[in-house]
Amino acid sequence: MAFGPRAYSSNGTAASGTNKGVLLLGGVTTTRPGIYDIILGVSAGAAPADVALGLELIRTTADGTGASAGDDVALDEASPAALADTLQGAWTAEPTKTAAGIMLTMPMNSRATFRWVAAPGSEIMLDATATDGLLINSLATNGGTPDVVATMLWKE
Repeated sequence: MAFGPRAYSSNGTAASGTNKGVLLLGGVTTTRPGIYDIILGVSAGAAPADVALGLELIRTTADGTGASAGDDVALDEASPAALADTLQGAWTAEPTKTAAGIMLTMPMNSRATFRWVAAPGSEIMLDATATDGLLINSLATNGGTPDVVATMLWKE
């Protein structure tokens, strides 16, 4: 039974801090990926503490360098490999963020998990352009620097 567009998931972990990328969904010329679910938390290895984190989902025009490939997984085992790719971890050169390209702001406390789910038809879409992307970006922390753990689900 077909369920419509192909759906994928990727996870990423990166140190929180000021303007540090966590997880990037990169665009491709052959499809328009659309994010429909984001889940954020802190690493299970972090000591429990009240740390305020500011995160955002922002458009990018270049992937940056030095990040690791994400762990892209098809939600339906019958689906082919994802066309879009993800990057995660520590960048040596951060992705190029688009001015006025913030799609979501996601303030959270390290003791809680944050989840955003798009209303049907309100997915955050990418152009069919290889250089475009959507980045979960750590803006700042207050009270510590735990690792941010992110899960992003998208359709192609």
